[in-house]
Amino acid sequence: MNRFIITSKLWGAVLVIILAFMPIASSMAALTATALTQITHVENGWHGEGFAIHIIPGTGVTGCPVPEYEFGIAKSHPAYKDMLGLAMMAYASGSKVQLIVDTGVCVLGNRTNVISIRLYK
Repeated sequence: MNRFIITSKLWGAVLVIILAFMPIASSMAALTATALTQITHVENGWHGEGFAIHIIPGTGVTGCPVPEYEFGIAKSHPAYKDMLGLAMMAYASGSKVQLIVDTGVCVLGNRTNVISIRLYK
């Protein structure tokens, strides 16, 4: 009987671990990249919650209710300041960018969440 209790506890622990990692696996599967594009404008969140990036229409990806060329970066993102700097530099210089986005997460008025910005010459 003790063997059954240990086995059922072990399987219970395995199940908890699997269930804990399911959201991570599903959100990682939603990562995708835009085409090489340019930022057409940048706007701040109305309440300081982040900023939005707009790119050339037809070069984006969708996953949220807004058009495929609108994206958001929440202020809580660990690289928020870095990405704001990259976005402003790309906008001011007209450089090409590629946005890495999580199409399964919507932020800032239902815009697709930006994970990273690749800046090109």
